[in-house]
Amino acid sequence: MAYCETAGFAAYDHGAYFFDLEPKATRHLAEANVIFFGNSKAQFAFSTRAREAFFKAHPAHYYLLGFNYNEKSDFALLLLRKYHPPLKTAVINADPFFAPGFMSPVAREVTEGSFRIWLANSMKKVAGPMQQTICRNFTSWCRPKKLTLYRSKATGAWNTAGHLGGYFNARKKLDNTAAKDIAPAEQERALLAARSFLQEFKLDPKCVVFTSIPSETDDGSALAKRLAQALGGEVILPGVPDLRMRDPAHLEEQSAERWSTAFLQQYEPILKRCLEPSATVDNFWLNSQSPDHLP
Repeated sequence: MAYCETAGFAAYDHGAYFFDLEPKATRHLAEANVIFFGNSKAQFAFSTRAREAFFKAHPAHYYLLGFNYNEKSDFALLLLRKYHPPLKTAVINADPFFAPGFMSPVAREVTEGSFRIWLANSMKKVAGPMQQTICRNFTSWCRPKKLTLYRSKATGAWNTAGHLGGYFNARKKLDNTAAKDIAPAEQERALLAARSFLQEFKLDPKCVVFTSIPSETDDGSALAKRLAQALGGEVILPGVPDLRMRDPAHLEEQSAERWSTAFLQQYEPILKRCLEPSATVDNFWLNSQSPDHLP
């Protein structure tokens, strides 16, 4: 159980990953060579049957490393430095994801590393299995009236089909005109941080895919294109018609299925190329003059 909207539980997955309280989850993250980055928009967009089917057909160690609370890059990068996954290709929702200096209040609290916060998260680790055991045996007791999110330890995906406690029930048609563009100053900061990210983790830019998941809050499509062009990366922006929203920020279930299907169809050749044994990322960086001279 990654999140339950109660004062006594709230967020758990931040603490679970940071304190290594779920060894199966952190082991799968540590083995991932394909990682999807973003916030709850990315989690809803890629926690789909289409993604499951795609990776059954294209075996890879993949992980969805998005977090709620509108989390940005700083927390995810801490986890990469902690677990050192052999990352070969990354999918990044540029809404913007790269926002150096920003952490959600939950992430800041967790990363302070106090014993009190560790203990609180350790108690949540115990509470999760207890809740699941009770719910398996007394299903009538477990129809959550509060927003509840479950996260796969193996893939990082959320169970978005149920347990939403009445939240996200809307099926409103996406209004493409409602989202605002990313401010120029934010785009500049994102570009600098993205360049540093590619260098630190020695990623071939051609294996980094920038996208913008449709929403009515932020339109990151221009930023995704700019990052891809400036860094020599890839951009995938599927034009899927008639999308519907759970709320202004998140695609509803069937729309997420259609959008992720279209995205993954375009991602397929990139994934295959970047996971080939002959892909030599180190040579790219050896031939780079400096991080200030990236393509």
